[in-house]
Amino acid sequence: MIGKQVVQDSVKLLGNLHPDTIKYRCEYLIFCYLKDLAEEVLLDSQQLVADSINILGDNHPQTHYARFNLVLHYFSLNRYVDSVKLGEKVAQDLSDLLGPSHPYTLMAMTNLAGAYLYSGPSIYAIEILKKILLSRTEHFGPTHFSVLSTKDSMIDAHNKVGNRKDALSLAEELVEIYTQKYGYTNNLTSKARSRLVSLYDQAGKHDEAIKIREKELQVSVNTHGLRHEEAIIGRMQLARSYMQAQKNVLAFALLKQVLDERIKTLGENHSETLAVRVELAEFHLEAHEHDEAIALLEQAIEDTIETKGLEHADTLLAKVRLAQCYEAAGQYSNAASLQEKTLTSFIEIRGPKHPETVTQKILLLRYYQRGDQYDAAIDVGEKAVEDATEVFGADNHFTSDARDSLAVAYLKTGQIRKAKKLDRAMAETEKRNLGKPFGFIDRVKHSLSWM
Repeated sequence: MIGKQVVQDSVKLLGNLHPDTIKYRCEYLIFCYLKDLAEEVLLDSQQLVADSINILGDNHPQTHYARFNLVLHYFSLNRYVDSVKLGEKVAQDLSDLLGPSHPYTLMAMTNLAGAYLYSGPSIYAIEILKKILLSRTEHFGPTHFSVLSTKDSMIDAHNKVGNRKDALSLAEELVEIYTQKYGYTNNLTSKARSRLVSLYDQAGKHDEAIKIREKELQVSVNTHGLRHEEAIIGRMQLARSYMQAQKNVLAFALLKQVLDERIKTLGENHSETLAVRVELAEFHLEAHEHDEAIALLEQAIEDTIETKGLEHADTLLAKVRLAQCYEAAGQYSNAASLQEKTLTSFIEIRGPKHPETVTQKILLLRYYQRGDQYDAAIDVGEKAVEDATEVFGADNHFTSDARDSLAVAYLKTGQIRKAKKLDRAMAETEKRNLGKPFGFIDRVKHSLSWM
C-alpha cells in the first residue's frame, strides 16, 4: 500500500499532476479510507478526481478509480446523497468500460446499493444486491468471500425494509457457513453471530439470542479465563441479551459485576469504565428507572469533564445519553437545555453540516417539539430538515424523523399548509422505501440488464 512519503517524493520529482503521482495519490487515499481517515483527506480525494479528469481525461481508468475512491470516502462519512450521485456514474461507467460482471463493476454496484440502503429507497438496494449475488455466485461459487459479503449486505437491506423473515433466514445460513469455513472463534463468524443475535431480539426470539451469547461466553472463559477482555465483552453482551428478554435481575447483576472489574483494573475514569456505566444507565432507562439512569450519567459527565475536558468524545457521548434520559423521564426542558450545549460543541468540533452535527440538531428539534417549545422547534427544525435532506437524503430515516417533529410543530402553531406539505413528503418517502423502486433503475431503461 502506498504511503504518504511515496506521494511526497513523487510530487518533488515529477510534480503533483504527473500521471504517476496521480496514481500514487489515489493509492494513498485508499490507504487512508482503510485506516478510517476519510474525513481528514476528503478534500484531497475530491481534488484528485478533478486533477485526474484534467490530466488524464474523463474516461481514463485512473479517473474511474479516483471516483470509485471518492464514493467510498463519501459513504464512510455518511454523506449518502453524494455517494449515490457519484456512485451511479461510477457503476454505469465501469460497466461500460469493464463489463457488467467485472469485479470492479460489482464492487461499485455494492457501494451504490449501500448508499441507497441509507438514503432510500431501500428496496432498490435489494434489487441491486440480488443481481450482484447471482453474478458472484455464478463466477466464484456459493461460499466465496465476495458472495458471503453480498449476503451480509442483503441481510441489512431486508431488515431495513421489514423483510425480517428473509433477513433471519440469511443470517442463520451465514453463521453456519462461516462456522464451517472459518471456525467458531473466527472474527467473521463472531460478527455473523452478533448480527443473528440482534435479529433474534428484534423478532422477539430472545431465548435463541441468549443461547448464542451463553455459549460464546462459555467458550471465551474456557479459552482465556474469566477476566480476559473477550470474556468481559462476552458478559456485557450476555447482559444485553438478558435485558432484551426482560430478565432484568440477571442483566443488572452481570453488568454490575463487569463495572466493578473495570473500576478495579482500569480506574473510575477510563473510557472503557465509562462505556459500562453508560450501558448500565441505559439498562436503568429501559427498566423505567429514570432517576438511577440520570444519576449515573450526571456523575459520568462530571468525571469525564474533570479528567478529559468538556469537548472530549466521551463527555459528548455521555451528554447525548443524558439528554435522552431526560426525555424519557419527561424532563423535556432539561433535555433541550443540555442538547443546546451539546449541539454547540458538535458545530465547533465537527462543523455545521457534519452528519453527527445534523443528527444532534434533529435530537434538539425533537426535544423542543416534545416540550411544547414549538417556535424554537420550527427555528431549529427547518434547518435540520434542510441539512438532513442534503447530507442523508430525502428518504433517510433521520430526515423522516426531522420532518415528523417539524410537522407536529407546524400543526401546533396553526401552520396547517406547511404541515400537510411535510406529510406528503413523508408519504412519498414511505412509498419509495417500501414500494416500487425509482431513480436510477427507472432512468436506466433496460432495468439492470446491463449487469
